[in-house]
Amino acid sequence: MELISRLLSLAGLWIESVVIEANRTIIVAGVIAESAQCPLCRYPGGKVHSRYTRTIADVPMSGVAVVLRVRVRHFFCTNPWCSRKIFAERLDMAPAYARRTSRLRQTLEEIGFALGGEAGSRLAGFLGMSTSADTLLNLIRAAPCPLVGCPDALAVDDWAWRKRHNYGTMLVDVGQHRPLDLLPARSAESFAEWLKAHPGVQIITRDRCEVYAEGATQGAPDAVQVADRWHLLANLRQALERYFIRRHGDLPPIAPQPESIPPDGSPPAAATEVRRRSKHESEARRARRLARYEEVRALCERGLGIRAVARATGLDRKTVMKFAHASEFPEASRRYRTSKLDAYKEYIDRRWQEGCRKGTQLIEEIRAQGYPGSRTVAAEYVTRLRRRTHVEGEDGQEPEADTNVARRVPPLSARQASWLLVCSPEKLQVRQQRSLEILLESCSEFDTAYKLSQEFVGMVKQKQSGRLVHWLDRAKNSGVRELRSFTNGIYRDFRAVEAAVSLPYSNGEMEGHINKLKLI
Repeated sequence: MELISRLLSLAGLWIESVVIEANRTIIVAGVIAESAQCPLCRYPGGKVHSRYTRTIADVPMSGVAVVLRVRVRHFFCTNPWCSRKIFAERLDMAPAYARRTSRLRQTLEEIGFALGGEAGSRLAGFLGMSTSADTLLNLIRAAPCPLVGCPDALAVDDWAWRKRHNYGTMLVDVGQHRPLDLLPARSAESFAEWLKAHPGVQIITRDRCEVYAEGATQGAPDAVQVADRWHLLANLRQALERYFIRRHGDLPPIAPQPESIPPDGSPPAAATEVRRRSKHESEARRARRLARYEEVRALCERGLGIRAVARATGLDRKTVMKFAHASEFPEASRRYRTSKLDAYKEYIDRRWQEGCRKGTQLIEEIRAQGYPGSRTVAAEYVTRLRRRTHVEGEDGQEPEADTNVARRVPPLSARQASWLLVCSPEKLQVRQQRSLEILLESCSEFDTAYKLSQEFVGMVKQKQSGRLVHWLDRAKNSGVRELRSFTNGIYRDFRAVEAAVSLPYSNGEMEGHINKLKLI
């Protein structure tokens, strides 16, 4: 309490009384000063007109909300030249008409900027500052915009006001790792105008979008543009995907690996582990249920009633009644839902064995016998019969294995193949490594594309700009026209790509700032 008194005395208040309630603390205080200045003419006034009470929320103490009830006075303005005759004294800790102190407002504002509306509201309530998400958003909107300086390194990217309809532009100071400004449009003109209004930018990191390349060239022609390395690798993978789409007929099928199936025909280790874990969990559930059954039986033998046993064990009365009346431990059983089709399944099975395999005819026959259910239930049952017949064979035996396995195994998709070519070999799993080997062995041109892709990925990650020109010449003459198109795009943006391969700047942090903007 002494600490609170000192804090309030610094704000020009003194404590009259303190009321502690269940979820908040109410502090009744008064103003120490005997007079106040008129807010209009700054003339001191000491003649009191009237008094009233201001209710102001303050920051919580130990998670408990604090409410200040300050007795504030109205004064007469004794300056004859002032247009205001009566004024209320001002408080240092809260602006006029405010319902919360300045420090509480600042705390809520910081929570809103960090977490946004809904998440910030949940955290503020937990800390004892109950507020709504809309209030936090209103505090964010009312906060003054910071002064926009001129950074040495600038990152630019677009963000969606409304996805696929309206886009804006976000600018981030790479050195300070903080947003600078939001532009209402995604255009070269607006970006160039901003750069002209803020001269001195030396580095501009961007994606491969031509809009920002043109805007940077117009607004800051002397700045070094740096292409985003992630987009470079993404553009390479997209070029390879277009290549494999064109060569889709040449993609090999990837059959399951023979070594994954044990020679003795036993199930794989992963499937065995899943079944073992499931059996263990089932046994544990049965043991817990058996312990509850024995506890209920023991309490019932002591003469306790059903309600008393339910209160003592925490079980439902129906469960207690079932355990108490059972002659032995009732094993858990899976419930079977009855169906209107049950009475007609025997007839469908008999007709199926006779060779009638048309679902429409079978459904019409059971409808003629009075089947009242839906057509969908009957059709699903016929489909299960057809699948079971396909698995077991027409004579009920296991079907003979088809030796032409490659005909039924689907080939690699263009997306899967392109990902295998750009992914680091050490990150591939055993199955993926085998798929890559089959893919490269199927065509020599695939092997050439793989070597070029891996060389480009290593060059970008290790920032070896000296190899870029040589790689572009090899890729252009490789015979893969999609790679030739990719190299043509790099030649058009050569300086930015060369800077991306040599400089440490990246546009990656933009995604985090855009995500935070969407969250707010």
